[in-house]
Amino acid sequence: MDKINDNSMLEQADRLGIKIYPFDEVLEQGTKSLATFVANDPKSEDLCMFSYTSGTTGSPKGVQLSQQMLIYAAHSVNIRSGLTCDDSYLSYLPLAHSFE
Repeated sequence: MDKINDNSMLEQADRLGIKIYPFDEVLEQGTKSLATFVANDPKSEDLCMFSYTSGTTGSPKGVQLSQQMLIYAAHSVNIRSGLTCDDSYLSYLPLAHSFE
């Protein structure tokens, strides 16, 4: 939130134990944490993302995808498709699909 002008909203959030931060405060805290941030290279078994299904053929669910799994999938597509760096790719899949 850019500015919080609604005191009733703040009071209700406080009663529920919810802390609301203005966006500029979030940016300030993020800037402060950059000083101590240390980036680490991911390991192959590290979690990369969750892929959520809509449940079209069953219950909706989230699947954990590792770094290694996505690298293998991309490598397999590269081998099977024969695409090179000079090729273009146009996707028609919805953004929810993790194949991209």
